[in-house]
Amino acid sequence: MSEAISDDIFGEVRIPPIPAALPKRLGSFPFWRGEERFLDTMESIYAKASPVGLSTFLGELTKSPSAPSGEED
Repeated sequence: MSEAISDDIFGEVRIPPIPAALPKRLGSFPFWRGEERFLDTMESIYAKASPVGLSTFLGELTKSPSAPSGEED
């Protein structure tokens, strides 16, 4: 007999308080050739992606934020 899945299977789902915590913990990428610092770039990407990921997870995102108006994914 299988057990029922808990309503709290994912735990607390929220945007992390510190953007790019894992890359920051790992440190700078040794072969990075970008014009901006690697960690600054990753922090910016994480900060922009986190709200979109949360909305998608919660089922609130209906179209791509970068898609032109009227086009859905």
